[in-house]
Amino acid sequence: MIENHTVKSQITGGHAMKKLLLSFALMLFAASFSFASDISLKMYDNSTFSVKLDGKLVNGYATACSIINIAGGVHHFEIYKQYFSFGSTSVVKVFDGMVTISDLMDIKAMITMNNKFKIISQTSQVAYTPPVYNPAPSYNGGYGASYGGQQGHGGYGNHGGGHGGNAGNGYGSGYGYSNYAPAYSGMSPYTFGTLKSMMEDATFDSSQLKIAKQAISASGVSSAQVLELMNILAFESSKLDLAKFAYPFCVDKQNYFVVNSGFTFSSSIDGLCRFLYGDDF
Repeated sequence: MIENHTVKSQITGGHAMKKLLLSFALMLFAASFSFASDISLKMYDNSTFSVKLDGKLVNGYATACSIINIAGGVHHFEIYKQYFSFGSTSVVKVFDGMVTISDLMDIKAMITMNNKFKIISQTSQVAYTPPVYNPAPSYNGGYGASYGGQQGHGGYGNHGGGHGGNAGNGYGSGYGYSNYAPAYSGMSPYTFGTLKSMMEDATFDSSQLKIAKQAISASGVSSAQVLELMNILAFESSKLDLAKFAYPFCVDKQNYFVVNSGFTFSSSIDGLCRFLYGDDF
């Protein structure tokens, strides 16, 4: 009896060890999945620079730096800029600070003229699926059978079943389908996402501006969307140009003040106000 008890204890202990090992393996497996992001970084003037991320050198001196698989969270960035003058080269640390990186994002960032680390755009790495809008049953425009011997016509406006013919005073069912279009405030999410991707792929501000103006004039835009597009542009003059152009196509002009946060200099805000409201504003 004692031997049987010992064997049973060994078996039980073996099962416990297997469960422990399995749990440990699952923890390692889960840890192998990271919510990593990718980041593309440049200087506002396209000068050469190098990057230290969390104390480790990421790249040699270049006009752009791409870092992949950055875990989401707070990271320490150090940016060193090269200066060339009269045949000599000097290096200056222009940024040293903590930056919060979101999960699963393609990030474009820039070191500004004021040596700030500015995130220009963030695009989710999870593919966007445009919503499907199915027509819903409504009481508009349908034709229903009349119980009075004559076809009943669908209701008018937003009202119910259609009335039958005069001969029998019957009532048709009047159910039809309405072709309601989805209502957006400004450009639709799918179109806006496509526009941002095209602008980000363009090399120069001038090309980005042309793309933005073409889309805005065709589809309209909201104040918040104008601000997002301004943040893609590198130069202050381009931001102001876009803000002026987009105003007539904006669907919520009462909120247009939000675009002012896209400017670096107060003179640009003054320039937009003079454009919108005149010199006396």
